[in-house]
Amino acid sequence: MRHLDGIDATPYVQPAERAADDGARGEHSRLAVAGDAGVGSAQPNARPLVLIAATNRACDLDRALLSRFALKLTFPLPDAAERAAILGVHAAHLSAPERERLARDCDGASGRTIRAACDAAERSWASRLVRARIAGRSVEASAPPAAEYDAALRAQCGAERRLADPRGGHVER
Repeated sequence: MRHLDGIDATPYVQPAERAADDGARGEHSRLAVAGDAGVGSAQPNARPLVLIAATNRACDLDRALLSRFALKLTFPLPDAAERAAILGVHAAHLSAPERERLARDCDGASGRTIRAACDAAERSWASRLVRARIAGRSVEASAPPAAEYDAALRAQCGAERRLADPRGGHVER
């Protein structure tokens, strides 16, 4: 069994460009062979292979690559309660009402987006604490307040919304 997270980031080159980029062609060929090596493969002595590929951007994947997968599962974006639970993992020190408010405010965010925003909030807060100490101010080490997570979630979600496709819709997250 193989798991490829973020398969949309795997190098793929259109046929006209393949000769110039053997590395990308090789990677795509390995994926194609892996996709063909499942049960019922025409390859003699092929071991069955289960390949699990994950993406938040299925719209960016090549149809030929997608055709090699026998099954497609779609998971919806988390609802408010699920977003609050995700925030409970990444910002456990916040109160339940704070996590619930943040979850309501980031409607449409994926778990990955929430995690990235929490990581950004913690880096930003740590940076503020370090700069304050360098400046000679006495500060106690503490976890970031809800406002730090709020700002990071707004920035992260805003950045993703700016990835709108040319047809006026938004890219799949």
